[in-house]
Amino acid sequence: MLCFSGCLQTKESAKAVSASSSWFAGAALAANVGGYPTSVKVTWARADRSVTGYRVYSLRPNATTGVNEWTNIAQVDDSQTSYVDTQNLSDGTVYTYKVQAIDALTGSEDGNSKQVSTVTFYGISGVAITGKTTATIALSGLSGAYDAIHIYATPTGGSKTLLATVKGNPASVDITGLRSGVNYKFTANAYMTYLSAEDGNTRTVNGETWSDSFGSGLTADTTYFYRGILNVQGYGLAPNATAGPTGRQINLIWLPFSNSSSSTKYKVVRSTTTSIDTTVSTACTSTSTTSCMVCTVTGAQKCIDTNVSAPPQTYYYAITQMKTDTSGVEYTEELPCLNGTGSGTNICSPTDFIVTAHVPPDYMVLVQRDAANYEMCLNINATSDPRHKQRCIYTGLGAVPSTTGPGKPAKTYDSGYYDFGYNLFVDRYKMACNWTRNSSTCGPNGCVGVLSTSGSPVPPDASLGNTGDVFYGFQYASSADTCYMKTTGLNGSSGWISLSSANLSSSDLATMTTNDPGTDKHQPAIGYFSPEQASNICQAHSTDYGSKRLLRRREYLAASPLPYISGEDNAYVSGLRVFDAPQFTGVCNGFTTDIASGATASEAIANWLGSSIIRNIITVNSVNLGNEANHYYMIGNRSSTLCTSRFGIQDPFGFGLSGIPVSDTFTKTSGTTFPMTLQASPSPYDSGNLDFSNFSFNGTLGPNQGVVSGGWYYFVLASYRGGATTGYPCNSSKELASFIPSLGIPICTWSGGAQTLRSLPEFQSTGSVGGAPLGLSGVYHVGYIPTSTGPTGNSYVMTVGSSSSNAGRWSFGFTPSGIAYSNYSTSLLCGIEAE
Repeated sequence: MLCFSGCLQTKESAKAVSASSSWFAGAALAANVGGYPTSVKVTWARADRSVTGYRVYSLRPNATTGVNEWTNIAQVDDSQTSYVDTQNLSDGTVYTYKVQAIDALTGSEDGNSKQVSTVTFYGISGVAITGKTTATIALSGLSGAYDAIHIYATPTGGSKTLLATVKGNPASVDITGLRSGVNYKFTANAYMTYLSAEDGNTRTVNGETWSDSFGSGLTADTTYFYRGILNVQGYGLAPNATAGPTGRQINLIWLPFSNSSSSTKYKVVRSTTTSIDTTVSTACTSTSTTSCMVCTVTGAQKCIDTNVSAPPQTYYYAITQMKTDTSGVEYTEELPCLNGTGSGTNICSPTDFIVTAHVPPDYMVLVQRDAANYEMCLNINATSDPRHKQRCIYTGLGAVPSTTGPGKPAKTYDSGYYDFGYNLFVDRYKMACNWTRNSSTCGPNGCVGVLSTSGSPVPPDASLGNTGDVFYGFQYASSADTCYMKTTGLNGSSGWISLSSANLSSSDLATMTTNDPGTDKHQPAIGYFSPEQASNICQAHSTDYGSKRLLRRREYLAASPLPYISGEDNAYVSGLRVFDAPQFTGVCNGFTTDIASGATASEAIANWLGSSIIRNIITVNSVNLGNEANHYYMIGNRSSTLCTSRFGIQDPFGFGLSGIPVSDTFTKTSGTTFPMTLQASPSPYDSGNLDFSNFSFNGTLGPNQGVVSGGWYYFVLASYRGGATTGYPCNSSKELASFIPSLGIPICTWSGGAQTLRSLPEFQSTGSVGGAPLGLSGVYHVGYIPTSTGPTGNSYVMTVGSSSSNAGRWSFGFTPSGIAYSNYSTSLLCGIEAE
């Protein structure tokens, strides 16, 4: 009889292998551990009486006679219930063991004769994934006392399944019929008919099949169908929101996967770390920190997450496909790269396919990096890369930020791409005068009233109000303070102090201003402040992510477009072109006629408080009061709920001559009239804002000539403006030639290094970019600068979303530093970086 080393010598001896003593059951199991060098684990249960230890025996050939005999291979103490034999075991050999308990009183063995056996087998040595449903299993040590090799696979969250049974001595086994995009644990077990059992090794090798959603995840692999984010909308708590969510919420809108159809089923999973298990089925709650399921949708590409926590909170989302295997069982494709990171330049990273979103502070919205990149890359006319936050190929000004905000460390990005660079929060509504509703000493309607019906503006009467009250007052003059606070002994002042006063503390400014539209939607937008005060107002409002700040021009351009891309909610796919003012669509504020009026001031105020009134202007005995020319409307008013940016900012435009101040600063270096030169300079409000670098409106780069209208110089886009010849905007009688969308800059002639440009005529005629104007058709002015200068001399701050009733995303102007004048700064949006 052929006998491998360690096998039972006679059939008779095998009959006694199960005999146990009365107080110790003996060996329970011998299991092959697998791997190299091979080993066997022997286990047993504790004896029923006190013992000093256990002796482990194995049938081994005698070195002299070659006859198998019981050999004591180990003695262990009484606390152990297992032993791993590693003593020069050979692969493919049957080994038999018994265990004897040593009685603590007598020192003798219990005498049981129970034997356990197993076959040694190295097991699986590797796996190579060869496709979406195929793999090759590598084996080793395929010679010995076994009759077959069983190949198993266990998917994430699933059960162990037999894939193949092979005989002979193959070095590898090809496997088919796997699920795509699933991370498997592969095992190989040797089966021996003599023992009617497998060897028992638990050695596993992980292997993840390639997926439809993400391919292999390697850099060089372009076979994935994931196309990335179209938009992400994040909303902070806003119980008084006029339209849209009132609770905290994150909406994810993605581009249809390349292989999608009306029956494609998507699954969205989130976590508070980048380690995301897409196979989970547990629904998310607001307290979930590990992987949880947000939603599944079929055919659509939108998921709404309302189970979010209070800020500060960062969530990481994965969007994948759900599939059905050949057995009709539904499963989820997992993120790639779960078992390695690749090598060299062909790296693998699951974070390439993860979307990051932060929960915004109250009454703020999220401007999400991927979504901002995708939209701006449409303007650049470049293809977005879904594996890199939807960035696109681009060179030059505005490509990447230097920092995420004031005082933040310098950032490093790959060169040669446009990348918004970070997540940002922006006020959902503009800053408004937070006038006191309940103050018996102000009047029956609270602290609101008429301050002047003729002549110069005046503050509220000193007899009105209590310390800390905030008053909103209508003035005869269109350029005047309207928001005041009652103070006592403030830097030598007392009584009512206007919002434009430099004597106000941060606490005062925070009390006087708000971006909460209130339950009655009668919070009038502020509109009379200097750039310095605008910065102070923003910084006075703290959030869980830090104090707010002025936006940057680059940030405003990303945050402000109305929805226009197919697939976005409420998209004006055919309604807006690049130089159409938003009023063209009828969705943004125009000159409405709902002006409150009355024969007396009290009657007019009572009518102004009516629910249908949205404008900050009244008529008393036929005399118009209020800043009609600039800050027209209540924030969050019901008339302009459709005038909401793709990220959720209502009324993102300035609706005034100078618009919304941003932190980009310029210095007039030459000229008191046209031609003049404005040179980009360091920002006193945001030291990290270097977006404009050394750009200059000097007639060579940017336009420096135009026309005078009232108190303004208008840079023109073309020599023909509004039906009249105005002169050329650039030096040497040149028209503007091109445009830099990332910063919204028209260019005369570019020089000084590589720069991605778009032809201005082509951009004007074909662009459809979510609301304008860069200049309104028939007006064609790109920007303007006031004829006067401020107390700081020739320093100017850029303002955006401006150009009076033709205000739009691309328009801009300049306001002198140090001046509080409603024609210069007419509304305020603040922001704060999320990271």
